[in-house]
Amino acid sequence: MYRLIYYGCSYGLLGSILMIYTIKIDSTIILDLRFLAVTIVCLYAGMVPAIIAACIIGVMRLLLFGITASGIIGAATIIVMALLSGWTVRLPYRPFIRFQLMNSISLLCVFFSLSFLFKDIKHAATIIIYLLPASFIGGCLVYLVGR
Repeated sequence: MYRLIYYGCSYGLLGSILMIYTIKIDSTIILDLRFLAVTIVCLYAGMVPAIIAACIIGVMRLLLFGITASGIIGAATIIVMALLSGWTVRLPYRPFIRFQLMNSISLLCVFFSLSFLFKDIKHAATIIIYLLPASFIGGCLVYLVGR
């Protein structure tokens, strides 16, 4: 149990650091690759560390950028991503396929969050199109390092 907590806290810290290197959409909306920390810890350590990491990342999102509607949505979204990753990691596919599936589901969650915040699906889709290559390349690198 201590190891699971350690992994969750470590990857929560990693996700928090990833928020520092962010793309600012407007004064309250940011985009980054913090969800990769949640997906990789879920792949290799399971759902419990992923949820711990997501909670730490969610709290840090609010502490670093303020308690706003987008901050609350961002914090809730990362927890939803951890839960969905926990479900996905149980699928009977190879680890790389499961990881990319979790990455894709996370991007879908980001898309829904942006659609909700902007009330404009086209604007959200444009942002996701720019985030997609960084997420895929970053995901492959994170997977290789974790492996």
